[in-house]
Amino acid sequence: MGDANSGRRTALGSGAAAALGDLIGWFNQQDFRGYPQGIRKLSTGWDNLQAIDGVQLLLGGILGIAFAAAAYAAGALTLDGAIGAFLVGGLTFGFGGIPLAVLLIAFFIPSSLLSGLGRSRKRRFAGMFSKSGKRDFGQVFANGGAAVLFAVVYGLTHANLWFAGFVGSIAVATADTWATEIGILSRWRPRLITTGESVARGTSGAVSFLGYFAILSGSGLIGSIGWALTRDWRFLPIALFAGVIGSTVDSLLGATIQAIFLC
Repeated sequence: MGDANSGRRTALGSGAAAALGDLIGWFNQQDFRGYPQGIRKLSTGWDNLQAIDGVQLLLGGILGIAFAAAAYAAGALTLDGAIGAFLVGGLTFGFGGIPLAVLLIAFFIPSSLLSGLGRSRKRRFAGMFSKSGKRDFGQVFANGGAAVLFAVVYGLTHANLWFAGFVGSIAVATADTWATEIGILSRWRPRLITTGESVARGTSGAVSFLGYFAILSGSGLIGSIGWALTRDWRFLPIALFAGVIGSTVDSLLGATIQAIFLC
């Protein structure tokens, strides 16, 4: 049994690696135009590190404070969540500049507004999931931590690989959050992603058609904004791919690893 499971995991890993390789190969064959830097190849940029812009970092810190304070005042964040938002926003604004800041805001504002959608119905499931309502430090970094890393490296290298990574990471965060905020409101009970069994709303690893509609909508929004910023439509499928795969993997982990620790 162990050998069979190991073989399945190996096959899954090989398939994922092959898919990623195909995606990068396709990306490298494209002719990207517009910001940033007339994207053509997915290069890392480590051979051409850029000087840190102190003024932009200072402005990033100021904008990060304003961003966190506004979100806290609106009731979207706890106090420690506001501190996390300052770090995420400040570093993203400071290193990534306006384009990355726009993408971050495009994730945060709609996601916060969706937290209030169907609030009375969501209260019934408040003990079953924690993504809805005010966000704390851990939730802020769970959604924005990877994006911050991409933003910092992009700011140091100005390489398009890290810009694409930022778009993908924000798409995943948006898709996952929207799936929770909207999917929980489905009229029909969700099904466990691993077995198809009908389970209670809020069950870890459960999925629904409404949830996947939310995933496509959220990641599609980020991809569309990436398209507008770069003037290239190819960021739309990249965001959709990242959002769907990332959310599906999150559901699989919730139905397997998390379920093991809860049992």
